[in-house]
Amino acid sequence: MRLAFGEHTVEVHSWETQHALMDFLSTCEAGSVVLGTHAEQHKAFSSAHVHLGWSGARRFGIGVCSEGHGLVPHLFLQPERSTLIVGFNSEVVAVDVQTGKISFRFSLDSLFRSLCMSEPA
Repeated sequence: MRLAFGEHTVEVHSWETQHALMDFLSTCEAGSVVLGTHAEQHKAFSSAHVHLGWSGARRFGIGVCSEGHGLVPHLFLQPERSTLIVGFNSEVVAVDVQTGKISFRFSLDSLFRSLCMSEPA
């Protein structure tokens, strides 16, 4: 299943091993980023890959290595900025899917639980 994201679409997958995740990301024509590689333990692996543009012919991938505390990574889509915000382990990271660069990264004092975004008043 694909999720509409402005002129892009997003698919999310889980992987059994970090090797399987990395193999998949290597097939993304527009490049990829891997988050969570500095974690103390790697127990769960997931990816979001973005089919870029209306044709979706090129893919950009985001891989997440999770510590596996029973808390699943979350995605927040910002189509007006072509940005995906990913919450996982003990951080929140924004990735610009057009440039493939990290826009911002916040380290948390505790495990990430959920993203809750609201419009400013």
